[in-house]
Order: sequence, then structure tokens, then C-alpha cells
Amino acid sequence: MIEPKKSLGQNWLVDQKSLINIASWTELKPNDLILEIGPGTGNLTKLLLSQVKKVIAIELDQNLIHDLEKQKLANLKLIHQDILRFNFNELKEEYKIVGNIPYYLTSHLIRILSNIKYKPTLIVLLVQKEVALRMSATKGKHSILSLLTQFYWEVTLGDDIEKDKFYPVPKVDSKIVILKPKLKLPDIDTNQLFRLIKIGFSSKRKTLINNLGTLPNFPKEKFKKYLIDHQMDQLIRAQAIDLDQWIDIFNFL
Repeated sequence: MIEPKKSLGQNWLVDQKSLINIASWTELKPNDLILEIGPGTGNLTKLLLSQVKKVIAIELDQNLIHDLEKQKLANLKLIHQDILRFNFNELKEEYKIVGNIPYYLTSHLIRILSNIKYKPTLIVLLVQKEVALRMSATKGKHSILSLLTQFYWEVTLGDDIEKDKFYPVPKVDSKIVILKPKLKLPDIDTNQLFRLIKIGFSSKRKTLINNLGTLPNFPKEKFKKYLIDHQMDQLIRAQAIDLDQWIDIFNFL
């Protein structure tokens, strides 16, 4: 038996009921093409293959690639690669993404997925519960991750999956997150918008005015008036501002 590597954040979901739960959220259809991130020992992979026409599985661990190759699973294409380096734009037909994602990958992966030219029709990820709650956060609890995710995706939270359903047992529970691409995005320079948001979050203890004050030629007095005119506290912090307000602030500045 292959032993999981802590350095790669490998905690394999071994509970069959939980695997079926993930497959259910993926809304599988016979003609679906599924891109699976980190198939591990193939527990979810085999379930997916029983219901769809093809699975492309991206795996970084060469030992796991060899193990899956030995299983000779029909309609499975294995790619030995870091998912952060995979060229998603090579996928020319409709596809869905499924994956059990290590904590250290989540934020970077969401940034990459959000900038794919041809986005998947559905993404179902199993992530640490704390991360799932951050991705779906509402006003007052926002972060760069929540704003980025919600700019590009409709976010739905699925079921909790307790830590004892994994091998080895991690320290925290996980949660299913479902992402559907938004059909229409604001006509805005997203790079500059998220640069502004990043500056707004640069020091969590500081007010928004103080953080944005690091911008060159920041119109501090005009911005104070903007906050008053929009019935916003002058001591407001970045986490209390929702996505629509950030877009409005960006346009104002």
C-alpha cells in the first residue's frame, strides 16, 4: 500500500458515502468530461468513471500515477503534472472539475481557475471547512479570497465531511464547495480592481482610508466625502465592504 506524503498534503477520502456525496453534487451525466485534481489512490476516480465518458486525472505524485496505471481503468487519462502548471485552455470541449484540494493549494488554484479563458461548467471541490467558509463569506467577514471567488463564481456550500472519513486523519473537517461560472462579469480591469482590493486588505488592523492612503495621489478628503455620501463609516475596514462596493470604489478612484 502506498503511504500518503505529508509534504503534498495527501489526505485521501476513504468513506464511500462521502465519495457518492461529492459525485452527486457534480451532477454527473453520461457524456461528461471530468477533470479530476489529485486522484490519489483512485477512490473517487472509479466512481466518476462508472458514470461519465471520460476522466482526465492530474496527479503530481509519480508513485500514485504508477499505481493507477496498474489498475488499467478504462476511459481514464492520467497526466503527471502539478495542477498549478496545467494548461486548462487545452481543454476545448465542455468539462467539469472535481478535486480534494490540500490547504496550501486552494487560494492559488482559485486564482488560476478564475482566469481560465474557457471555464468549466461546474467545479466541485473538497477543501478545509474554514477555507470553504472564507470563500463564501458575506459582508463583515470578507477576504481577498472571498471577493475573488465571488467575482467570478456563484458559490454554494455543500455538506461537511468529518476528518475521520480520511486517511490519514487530518486535524480539521472538510466541506464541499460548488462553483458555477457567472455568465456575465462587470466590464472592468480586473487586475487593477484586485490590486486595489489587495491594498485595501494590506493591514487588517488599519481602516480602509489608511490602507488606501498608500496609493499615489490618493484623494483622502474626497474619499471621506464619498464614504459619508454612501452612508459608510469613515473607520470602515476592508472586510466590511462587499464586492459591488469595491467595484464602485474602484470606479470612483
